[in-house]
Amino acid sequence: MGFFDRIRKGKLFFGKTETPSMVVEFLFRGKKYILEEFDLEFRQDVNDRNKPDSEVYGGIITLTISETPDEWINAWMMNPYEKRDGEFRFLVNNNKIVEGAAMHMAFKEAYCISYQKTMNPKGAGLLTTLIISPHKVIVGNEEYENRWKK
Repeated sequence: MGFFDRIRKGKLFFGKTETPSMVVEFLFRGKKYILEEFDLEFRQDVNDRNKPDSEVYGGIITLTISETPDEWINAWMMNPYEKRDGEFRFLVNNNKIVEGAAMHMAFKEAYCISYQKTMNPKGAGLLTTLIISPHKVIVGNEEYENRWKK
Protein backbone atom coordinates (compact mmCIF):
# COMPACT_ATOMS: atom_id res chain seq x y z
CA MET A 1 0.00 0.00 0.00
CA GLY A 2 1.53 3.31 -1.10
CA PHE A 3 1.77 6.62 0.72
CA PHE A 4 -1.33 8.22 -0.86
CA ASP A 5 -3.33 4.98 -0.57
CA ARG A 6 -2.69 4.97 3.20
CA ILE A 7 -3.92 8.58 3.44
CA ARG A 8 -7.10 7.84 1.48
CA LYS A 9 -7.87 4.76 3.58
CA GLY A 10 -7.21 6.57 6.86
CA LYS A 11 -4.33 4.26 7.75
CA LEU A 12 -1.59 6.85 7.86
CA PHE A 13 -1.81 8.33 11.35
CA PHE A 14 -2.41 5.50 13.78
CA GLY A 15 -4.14 6.43 17.02
CA LYS A 16 -4.58 10.10 16.12
CA THR A 17 -7.91 11.89 15.89
CA GLU A 18 -6.52 15.01 14.19
CA THR A 19 -4.68 15.03 10.90
CA PRO A 20 -1.27 16.68 11.35
CA SER A 21 -0.48 19.86 9.39
CA MET A 22 2.90 18.46 8.36
CA VAL A 23 3.79 14.92 7.28
CA VAL A 24 7.38 13.70 7.44
CA GLU A 25 8.46 11.02 5.01
CA PHE A 26 11.66 9.06 5.80
CA LEU A 27 13.53 7.63 2.81
CA PHE A 28 15.98 4.85 3.64
CA ARG A 29 17.56 2.40 1.18
CA GLY A 30 14.82 2.88 -1.39
CA LYS A 31 11.89 2.51 1.02
CA LYS A 32 9.60 5.28 2.27
CA TYR A 33 8.25 5.41 5.82
CA ILE A 34 5.74 7.91 7.20
CA LEU A 35 6.89 9.11 10.61
CA GLU A 36 4.73 9.24 13.70
CA GLU A 37 7.32 11.43 15.45
CA PHE A 38 10.48 13.27 14.43
CA ASP A 39 13.04 15.15 16.51
CA LEU A 40 16.37 16.76 15.59
CA GLU A 41 18.55 17.97 18.45
CA PHE A 42 21.63 20.18 18.53
CA ARG A 43 23.21 21.30 21.79
CA GLN A 44 25.65 23.78 23.21
CA ASP A 45 27.15 23.74 26.69
CA VAL A 46 26.65 26.84 28.86
CA ASN A 47 28.60 28.30 31.78
CA ASP A 48 27.23 29.20 35.22
CA ARG A 49 25.63 32.35 33.74
CA ASN A 50 23.93 30.40 30.96
CA LYS A 51 26.22 31.89 28.32
CA PRO A 52 27.26 29.49 25.53
CA ASP A 53 30.53 27.83 26.48
CA SER A 54 31.17 25.31 23.70
CA GLU A 55 30.82 24.64 20.02
CA VAL A 56 27.50 23.31 18.77
CA TYR A 57 27.32 19.52 18.77
CA GLY A 58 24.76 16.84 18.22
CA GLY A 59 22.55 16.53 15.22
CA ILE A 60 20.93 13.54 16.92
CA ILE A 61 17.79 12.40 15.09
CA THR A 62 14.96 10.54 16.83
CA LEU A 63 12.20 9.09 14.67
CA THR A 64 9.24 6.80 15.22
CA ILE A 65 7.55 4.72 12.55
CA SER A 66 4.37 2.67 12.86
CA GLU A 67 5.11 0.40 9.92
CA THR A 68 7.14 -2.75 10.33
CA PRO A 69 10.73 -1.82 9.46
CA ASP A 70 12.45 -3.81 6.76
CA GLU A 71 15.50 -6.01 7.31
CA TRP A 72 17.93 -3.17 6.49
CA ILE A 73 16.90 -1.13 9.51
CA ASN A 74 17.22 -4.16 11.78
CA ALA A 75 20.65 -5.01 10.34
CA TRP A 76 21.78 -1.37 10.69
CA MET A 77 21.08 -1.41 14.41
CA MET A 78 22.76 -4.76 14.99
CA ASN A 79 26.03 -3.76 13.30
CA PRO A 80 27.94 -1.17 15.38
CA TYR A 81 30.24 -0.34 12.44
CA GLU A 82 27.60 0.20 9.77
CA LYS A 83 27.04 3.79 8.62
CA ARG A 84 24.08 4.71 6.44
CA ASP A 85 22.62 7.71 4.63
CA GLY A 86 18.98 8.73 4.56
CA GLU A 87 16.68 11.66 3.99
CA PHE A 88 13.47 13.28 5.16
CA ARG A 89 10.84 15.17 3.21
CA PHE A 90 8.50 17.48 5.12
CA LEU A 91 5.17 17.71 3.31
CA VAL A 92 2.39 20.22 3.99
CA ASN A 93 -0.96 18.59 4.83
CA ASN A 94 -4.06 20.80 4.54
CA ASN A 95 -6.45 17.81 4.53
CA LYS A 96 -4.63 17.02 1.29
CA ILE A 97 -0.90 16.41 0.91
CA VAL A 98 0.63 19.26 -1.11
CA GLU A 99 2.99 18.00 -3.81
CA GLY A 100 6.62 18.93 -3.32
CA ALA A 101 8.46 19.05 -0.04
CA ALA A 102 8.19 22.17 2.13
CA MET A 103 11.60 21.22 3.52
CA HIS A 104 14.19 18.58 2.75
CA MET A 105 16.72 17.17 5.19
CA ALA A 106 19.40 14.49 4.79
CA PHE A 107 21.91 12.70 6.96
CA LYS A 108 25.20 11.10 5.94
CA GLU A 109 27.36 8.39 7.50
CA ALA A 110 25.00 7.78 10.41
CA TYR A 111 25.01 5.12 13.08
CA CYS A 112 21.77 3.77 14.52
CA ILE A 113 22.54 4.09 18.24
CA SER A 114 19.16 3.07 19.67
CA TYR A 115 16.30 0.86 18.51
CA GLN A 116 13.14 0.43 20.54
CA LYS A 117 9.87 -1.39 19.89
CA THR A 118 6.82 -0.19 21.80
CA MET A 119 3.26 -1.46 21.84
CA ASN A 120 0.95 1.55 21.93
CA PRO A 121 -2.06 0.90 24.20
CA LYS A 122 -4.16 3.52 22.36
CA GLY A 123 -4.47 1.33 19.31
CA ALA A 124 -1.54 2.64 17.29
CA GLY A 125 -0.05 -0.84 17.18
CA LEU A 126 3.64 -1.62 17.27
CA LEU A 127 5.88 1.45 17.04
CA THR A 128 9.60 1.42 16.24
CA THR A 129 11.77 4.29 17.51
CA LEU A 130 15.28 4.84 16.17
CA ILE A 131 17.92 7.24 17.41
CA ILE A 132 20.44 8.12 14.73
CA SER A 133 23.83 9.76 15.20
CA PRO A 134 24.97 11.18 11.84
CA HIS A 135 28.36 12.50 10.82
CA LYS A 136 26.63 15.12 8.63
CA VAL A 137 23.17 16.71 8.69
CA ILE A 138 22.00 18.75 5.70
CA VAL A 139 18.93 20.97 6.07
CA GLY A 140 18.16 22.89 2.89
CA ASN A 141 21.44 24.55 1.92
CA GLU A 142 22.93 24.35 5.42
CA GLU A 143 25.30 21.55 6.41
CA TYR A 144 26.43 20.55 9.88
CA GLU A 145 29.34 18.14 10.37
CA ASN A 146 30.19 16.49 13.67
CA ARG A 147 33.90 16.59 14.43
CA TRP A 148 34.33 13.01 15.48
CA LYS A 149 37.74 11.75 16.50
CA LYS A 150 39.16 9.40 13.90
